[in-house]
Amino acid sequence: LTITEATLGCKKEVPTLYGNVTLTIPPATASSDKLRLKGKGVENVSTKKKGDMYVIADVIIPEKLSKEQKKLFTTLLYA
Repeated sequence: LTITEATLGCKKEVPTLYGNVTLTIPPATASSDKLRLKGKGVENVSTKKKGDMYVIADVIIPEKLSKEQKKLFTTLLYA
């Protein structure tokens, strides 16, 4: 996730064992947050019930910023 996506929230396409699903990323998501996809995990062979799948958020922080981007982050810092 980009900083903007993690901060404001977004929707992301996520592959599962049963096909792609759209996952809603809530605002203020941090790196290592676990998001649950109910019923999209591995099936229990004896009960035939599907478990849950967990997606772990990974927020990517840019290594290089333009002058404009630095200015915007500074504005946010002191807002």
